Amino acid sequence: MPAPIPAPDSCPISGMVMYKGAPIHVRTALPDEPGMFEHVIDLVQFASDAFLANIKTAMELYTRGMASEANTEAIINLLDNTADTAEEMVDNRIKEMYSK
Repeated sequence: MPAPIPAPDSCPISGMVMYKGAPIHVRTALPDEPGMFEHVIDLVQFASDAFLANIKTAMELYTRGMASEANTEAIINLLDNTADTAEEMVDNRIKEMYSK
């Protein structure tokens, strides 16, 4: 069974820009305004869509020959741990915002 996935120490909101013809990732603080929430939720949606697309691909690679109760349980446990970690990251950020 895979070990739980630890939450990263920091998860910057990243974007991509072109610099001298090459894409680079940047992080810029958003203005602390209610209207900026759409940028945060768009990023969460983008990350969620990419995650689900990769899970779909992985499940297409998971075949009857390799499937077993133990292997299926390992996949489910990994997904559960990942969801728990994501929720923990959100909870920690909420606590951090309201403790200041």
